[in-house]
Amino acid sequence: VKPGQVNEIIVGIKTAWYALDTTFHKRKASSVNELRNMPLSMARWFGFVDAVYCSAGMKSGLVQPVELVAMGRTYTSDIFIRTSVEKNRLEADLELTNSSSSNVSAEVTCQAVNDKTNEVEKTFQSKKLTVPADGKAKIAISQAWANPRLWWPEEDAAVYRMRTTVRVGGKVVDIQEETFGFREVTFEGKHCLLNGLRWHFWCWQGLSGKSNSPESWARGYRKLNHRFIRTHGRSGLGKGEEGMELADRFGIAQFAPTYINGMYLAYEFPNELVWKNFDRHVRQYVKAYRNHPSIIMWSLANENLLVNGRLGFFKEYRKWEELSASLIDTQKEVDPTRRSFFDGAGDLGGLGEVDCNHYGWRYGVGFPRCAYEYPTGPPVQPRPRERDQLYLWTGDKPLIFGEVFFYSLGTPSQAWIGGPDVFRGVKQQDAGAMRYLRVAVEGARWQDTTGICLFASVHGSFKEGFKSYYPRAVFVKEYNSSFFAGSKYERTIRVFNDGRKTDPLTLKWSLVLDGKSVHSGEKTY
Repeated sequence: VKPGQVNEIIVGIKTAWYALDTTFHKRKASSVNELRNMPLSMARWFGFVDAVYCSAGMKSGLVQPVELVAMGRTYTSDIFIRTSVEKNRLEADLELTNSSSSNVSAEVTCQAVNDKTNEVEKTFQSKKLTVPADGKAKIAISQAWANPRLWWPEEDAAVYRMRTTVRVGGKVVDIQEETFGFREVTFEGKHCLLNGLRWHFWCWQGLSGKSNSPESWARGYRKLNHRFIRTHGRSGLGKGEEGMELADRFGIAQFAPTYINGMYLAYEFPNELVWKNFDRHVRQYVKAYRNHPSIIMWSLANENLLVNGRLGFFKEYRKWEELSASLIDTQKEVDPTRRSFFDGAGDLGGLGEVDCNHYGWRYGVGFPRCAYEYPTGPPVQPRPRERDQLYLWTGDKPLIFGEVFFYSLGTPSQAWIGGPDVFRGVKQQDAGAMRYLRVAVEGARWQDTTGICLFASVHGSFKEGFKSYYPRAVFVKEYNSSFFAGSKYERTIRVFNDGRKTDPLTLKWSLVLDGKSVHSGEKTY
């Protein structure tokens, strides 16, 4: 941009059709123009070679708002902030850009600003550096921070803004701010730890009804004891940087997904351009949002292997797992502070650090037992086609059920658990579905599952399901209710305290027969 002159910027807007490689496409189309005459909605099943989010409006390319910002000649072009709760330390890598034709000697000062009060809580030691002409230079800061306010996924989360001030010749030439939070995600075997505490995540896929504002949506989210969000456009917080910052400030944890979505067999896996473009997309996406404390882990693709790889190109399934693992390497290169996974792909046959399953319970196994006893074992080689063997959990890695029970008011499918009442109306169908989902969540918490997402929108008749979402709760494992005379039965009770509260919990129980309490007791934990 040249000051004092008329500057023209030409912007080309292209549709998802441009993410097709016509030289490779199975239809052997002569050009993109031939395909463009078809409705874009039909393209869900086509072989794209770039990230296209087929289940959310066929988004591709630049899927978020783009801003044009006029900068000085020397400015901060990138910053990556890392915090350690265990060490009480903050580290950051900064990149400065110099667009002038001469070398520039600059001084950079970083300050942590309280996002609510706008007061500076921490000033880091200034650093001096020389930025080459028409080039870039990098510096690192590392300094102890004794008493930072920790970010937790709770209301009124503690958020900071890192203010970077660049001076040249003693004059301020650039000031920028980046949202961040002081928190640390670590892992111990199958457990995910947030700021040193074991933390579990659960949610519904969506909240029913429309919200007037992000604030009202967040209140509904918290009222239902949700613990995270997982997909684009369903949170009510907005998208892109704006939505990320709101999640930070509202204390809403997320497993942030990229725009790679294979649930419609959208990609031509044998085309090497697919994996090159996936790598570029992961690199760009992770770099753009890696400073947000609300992002606990990255979901690098949705059902890319479960559907696109397993149903479309299974003969080389192990190859697709290996190429997917290389995308985890890319994520680690850009952001070594987090783990990532592929929604629905298990742990990539042992190549991934996190296991993420979709609809993974074994067929023919009794319910609710299968919800409390996940099968475990080492990865099966060569890779089997059966889902329960293909996505077998090792038992020693974090397990996430990215989607469980796709519920869309299917009346007959709820009769087995809801009884004949489900044929009376939607309310009764919901009650049957929620009985199932309650068992699913309680079983997941019983086994220390890191996360579970129920693929259903919340309705008012889901009250029974809400019980399983309380952080502090008591669950009973057995559900049988009919017994032979003279038989023995048992109930296994577990007390849960998911969160930061440390005050004692007192369990009171009572056995009631024919309306009378015949045995009772209590115990404090």
